[in-house]
Amino acid sequence: MLGRHADALAEYDRAAALEPRNALAHLGRCHALRGLGREPEAVEAHGVAASLDARIRAHGG
Repeated sequence: MLGRHADALAEYDRAAALEPRNALAHLGRCHALRGLGREPEAVEAHGVAASLDARIRAHGG
């Protein structure tokens, strides 16, 4: 969703709500939030993703 960060965020929010333990949904939220310039929220979303998946934790995102 190149350049459509708000649309992407809405989709990732929906995915995370349906599957709260889906690390990729939270990682997607992180990237969409960064694209919107919402860095503090992006950092939080990344933390959630990393807490759910060791691969994300190991690679830092």
